[in-house]
Amino acid sequence: MSFRCKLAAIIFMALLFVMPPFSEHALGYIGKVFNPMVAISGSRLASSRTFAHDSIGVTTPATTWYLAEGCTGGDFETWVLVQNPQSIPTWVKLTYMTPSGAVEGPSAVVAAHSRCTFNVSDTLPGQWEVSTQVTAGQAVIAERAMYGNSRTFAHDSIGVTTPATTWYLAEGCTGGDFETWVLVQNPQS
Repeated sequence: MSFRCKLAAIIFMALLFVMPPFSEHALGYIGKVFNPMVAISGSRLASSRTFAHDSIGVTTPATTWYLAEGCTGGDFETWVLVQNPQSIPTWVKLTYMTPSGAVEGPSAVVAAHSRCTFNVSDTLPGQWEVSTQVTAGQAVIAERAMYGNSRTFAHDSIGVTTPATTWYLAEGCTGGDFETWVLVQNPQS
């Protein structure tokens, strides 16, 4: 299903709500525009809207993705979301990275123009520190979603496609009841 909408120049934000028939399904988006702009995806708990999370979009799919954050210990859930924007199916393989070393994760074939969702806890239940490497036969997009405290909070992040020696992180706060954690993934063998 596709639709078109026209956005005025210099508009702050346009909200596009996902409506039936997609309201109870996992989905991915592909957006095409004629002028450069920025896109984010946001999810809200529809019944009470007690939490929300957003993620920036990506402009280029890739065959390798790195997701530095993950936790399945305590009341945390970590999910890896893989979108295949290609017109043919592709295989994907997840490798989890823990303080004890690499752990083989699931593999799957992701249908063309679809999304596949992996629950990290299916392979690594009770793991407090886990990063993920996603590899694919065709270029895909990988994102990590986390939920906690009986799903009263959530956050997510798109992956990165290349390790680097320098990273800049704009967000952080240690005042009041806030904590900031910097999570580092080392995919080197």
